[in-house]
Amino acid sequence: MSPYLKNGDKIEFVIADTKSDITATRKALFDLKAHNVKSIISFLGSDGLLEVSSTLKQNNIPILVTLATNDNIPHLAKNIAQVCFDNNMQSLVAAHYIKDEKLITHVGVLYDRSNHYSFALAKQFKKYYKSIGGTIDFYTNVKNEAEVKKIIKQKSEDTEFIYNTTSAATTLKLLQIIKHMSWDIDVLSGDGLLSSVIDLKKRHVSRLEGLYVTEHYAHNVLKSKKRMQLEKLLNKDGYKESSYAFLAYDGYQLLQDALNKCKNYEIKCITQEIRNSDVVNGSSGNFSMINAKARREVYIDKIHNGKLYKEIVTY
Repeated sequence: MSPYLKNGDKIEFVIADTKSDITATRKALFDLKAHNVKSIISFLGSDGLLEVSSTLKQNNIPILVTLATNDNIPHLAKNIAQVCFDNNMQSLVAAHYIKDEKLITHVGVLYDRSNHYSFALAKQFKKYYKSIGGTIDFYTNVKNEAEVKKIIKQKSEDTEFIYNTTSAATTLKLLQIIKHMSWDIDVLSGDGLLSSVIDLKKRHVSRLEGLYVTEHYAHNVLKSKKRMQLEKLLNKDGYKESSYAFLAYDGYQLLQDALNKCKNYEIKCITQEIRNSDVVNGSSGNFSMINAKARREVYIDKIHNGKLYKEIVTY
């Protein structure tokens, strides 16, 4: 991952916040503008970005959003580009995978009402799955653990699959409950779940065995030169592969392409280039940017021995 542009200029990074602290983020947005920074790469989730939306509108620095999947992120400000796929795309792919690939017509949905990402993703999946003829047997907020156990205890024989949008920690608990209550059923979860537990103890990762997830990449695919370079860099620095690393890399590639195209690194030009770009050579394949949204591969993977194995990939 070269820090140099085609003209020999070097890209320099300024670390402004490493804890996703909203107060620090707001301050950084103002401070970076004052220091003539040409672009910002954000690793905030959707909730964090929505919280600082008013500040974003006051800041014209181009912002590359790598992890926030909320559908409205590109509309928060005219200087934002969403590098990851959004909730709309991943819920649509999940609905069609379960209904059309697995030929399953009865599904239960588990979500966390207190988490914006979880609730929004569950609602969109429910809408799409029902629109293609699927039946939602239950639609349950997992904050009520007693209700979850009751549903499992009274499970319908028709229910063949669970769509789960909760966090990694909650998912681990849910899988334990399902196993304890001897329910042999497949579960599909949202993006980034394995990345969220990758630094936990092996026993935690092992509990995810057989879980399906929506993702930006898989381990058992032909790897591009870019991806092999990234993996070599991660290994050298002692980091593990994750969707966080791959999306950070893709955001950097998009920024580098934009800087190479923009004379004198004009803010207006950089913003235009990151929001609309024909082909970007990313870590897991080429992607493009159209109206600030990424058009990229969406994987449905199955976790085995702590790795992501591709079931399907859509383009």
